[in-house]
This record gives sequence, structure tokens and C-alpha cells, in this order.
Amino acid sequence: MAVKKKGLGRGLDALFPEKSVKPAEKKPEQKPVATNESLHQQEEGSLNASAVKSAAETKDTAQAAVVEEPKKSEMLVKISKVEPNRTQPRKQFDEDALLELSESIKQFGILQPLLVSDKGDYYEIIAGERRWRAAKLAGLKEVPVIIKEFNDQQVVEISLIENIQREDLNPIEEAMAYKRLIDEFKLKQDNIAERVSKSRTAVTNSLRLLKLDERVQQMLIDEMISAGHARAILAITDKDKQASVAMKIFDEKLSVVGLLNGKLSEMFAESYRQDAYVTELFGWLKQLKTGKTLSQVVKEIHEDFNEKKKTEKLGKAQEHMLLDVIKTLESYEQISKAEHLEAEAEFERVREEFKKEPAKLEQQTENTTKELDNAFDFMEEAFGQSQEMVVFVTELNVNYYSVWFIKENGCDKYYQYNRGLLFDEQQAEIMAEMDELERKF
Repeated sequence: MAVKKKGLGRGLDALFPEKSVKPAEKKPEQKPVATNESLHQQEEGSLNASAVKSAAETKDTAQAAVVEEPKKSEMLVKISKVEPNRTQPRKQFDEDALLELSESIKQFGILQPLLVSDKGDYYEIIAGERRWRAAKLAGLKEVPVIIKEFNDQQVVEISLIENIQREDLNPIEEAMAYKRLIDEFKLKQDNIAERVSKSRTAVTNSLRLLKLDERVQQMLIDEMISAGHARAILAITDKDKQASVAMKIFDEKLSVVGLLNGKLSEMFAESYRQDAYVTELFGWLKQLKTGKTLSQVVKEIHEDFNEKKKTEKLGKAQEHMLLDVIKTLESYEQISKAEHLEAEAEFERVREEFKKEPAKLEQQTENTTKELDNAFDFMEEAFGQSQEMVVFVTELNVNYYSVWFIKENGCDKYYQYNRGLLFDEQQAEIMAEMDELERKF
């Protein structure tokens, strides 16, 4: 009856895209500096070479400007003549980080010039708005710039790619950036993934966040909920319910792992109940092969049930299961009486009706197996081999029904992580306890 799971169908490379952002190279004349310079250099770093290469296939002029030696065109301009890029995808800036960067600029200056476009009366920032903001906080009157002339599409594309690669954007800003590249410039998801050095899966999942209710999107922007929570909420189609669940997650500090484990726990318990029900029903129906009639079997199960209740040997779950079995046997009895079936015909008729029950169990098992696979896919994509994955697998190990289900039906990902996280001993103890309980029954 058990349904073994199949392979997951996608590799880890799709779930753990390599980050190809490289730190900026220090200029030879600069002396090594302490804490703040590392933050500064991260901000000052040039666009990733791999993304520049891919973008150059269609935007040679624009991207060449990013990687060419800037010395010849570098110049100082009044900071008051420089304005932010109006198409800048990033709308929020960490004030504490800006203050830290401004302190670094006070000590060491701006190590990498801003990339700007000449608009006549002012210079518009293409790349380097964070440096410009920090420079204003530092009290600089002038900033180094490199002036390049790009068309509107090139300006937007460079700005988007720079921010996405440096992970400066919150999840919604990043999703909006991808959408703009698709809507305005007709880029495909594959093209975007290549240009920003991420997997297509990462781009697709980012775009899905735009299907969330605006209230939920704002909570994600404000870091009231995590991207993992947001992806879990996507399963809810009703916008008001999305907002309600998001607020509940925030208020009660529920974790996405808790949500996943809770849903799976219900499905594991239902699978266990269905399996116990089918097994018990089959056991009583086997008595028909000894020559007993359905009426006799129904009478005996009623007597057995009442005796167990008197002696308090029935747990609540077992009681409900036995009542379901009794109800099913009584329905078979009614069919037999209505059709005036003799013993042999009665047996064949009941056998046909019983076939429906294992089929239901098999479908339940398949659904639960699929949900377990999906949960591992989600956990890998959202968290990787993080503490959240440890918590997720730990919850599976301490839940009686999950251990039972995996023991009966298998789960490749579970065994992989269980071994990797050194839970084998704990799992063995739980399975030994389960075997002991089964022997008692």
C-alpha cells in the first residue's frame, strides 16, 4: 500500500544560486584600513564581471563603460549639482549603514567615483546613490564622478543590475526591478537570471511575491515578516486572509517552519488514521471468509467495542476509528439486505465496496508524500542548510506521526538531512518505541 516517493526533479544548483558579486579592488595608493573601510569598499565595488559580460551581448556600449579604466574621464563636481536616478529601484536606505559609510568617507574619501549622466543643468546618478547620500552626510562639497552618455534603457538596466547584484534591494524592490525589465524592455526570465547571476528559479520566486496583498508586501519591506513567511502565504489566494495571516505571524512570532510542520503534522496524522482504519476494517471483513455473515460480523464488532469501552482500553483516536469501521460495516450490511444477497454473493459485493477504501488511502499517501517533498524543496530554496532546516528536520523527528509516515513510505530528502544533521540515533530510538507500541496492539 505504501507509495514511495520519487526524485525531486531539480538539483541543488537551482536552489542555491552562486553569488558572483566580487569585492572592489583597492587602489594601490590606499593604505589598509580598519572596520569601516570594508563597508565602504563593498559599496564602492564595480559591477560583477560575469553580469557585465552577459549584458554586453546586447548592451556593449553601456556595460563597457562600467568596466573600462575610469581615470581619463574622472572629474570632481559640486555635490549640489548631482541628483539621484529617478529610475532607481531602491527606495529605502539603511540610515545606520549610511552613517557608518559617511564616517569612512570622512577618513578615506570616496574610493570609487559615481557613474553619472550629464543632464545639462545637473548630473543624474546611474550608479552610486548610496555613496552620494553618505558623502552629503559627511559634509563633502564635491564628489568624484565619471560622466557617461547612455540611453534610457541602458541607464535603467545598469542601475537595476548594480542594485540587484549587490543585494541592496529589499525583496519587493528586487521583484519590481525584475518586473520592470520584463515589462519595459521585454526581457525573458532566463535573460534576467543570466544578467544578475541568479538562477531562473530565484527570479521566478521573486516575481511571485508581487501577487501578495499590498499590506503583506509592505510588511515584507518593513521586515515585519521574512521572505520565507511571504512565500508560505502565497498559498492563500484571498487577499484579506493573506494580510490576516501575515499579521498573525508578526504578532505571535510564528515561524515559517512552524507553519510547514503544522500543516504536515495534520496530513501525517490523517494518513495514520486512514491506514489504521483500512487495516481494522480489513481484519473484520476477513471473517466473512470463515462463513460468517455481515450481520454476525457487525454484531461482534459492537460487542468488542462496548467491552473495550467498559474496560477503558480505548483512546479517543482509536474510539473514533472503530466507530468509522462500524459505520462502514453497517453500510455494507444495508446494501446486502437491500439486494437480498446470499453468503457467496454478499462476500463478492462487499469485496467490491472495500476496494474503494485502499484507493482512498493510496491517494492520501500520495498527497502527503507530495507535500513533504514540496516542503523540503521550499526549505532548501528559502533557507538552505541553515538553522531553520535543523529545526524543520528536528520537528519531523519528534513527531510520532511524521516518523511513522516516513518509516512506512520513505523520503529521500529526509534521510539525507537526517544523516547530515546527525539525527540517526534519535530517529532509531523513536522507531524502536513505535515498534514496541505496534507489538502491544
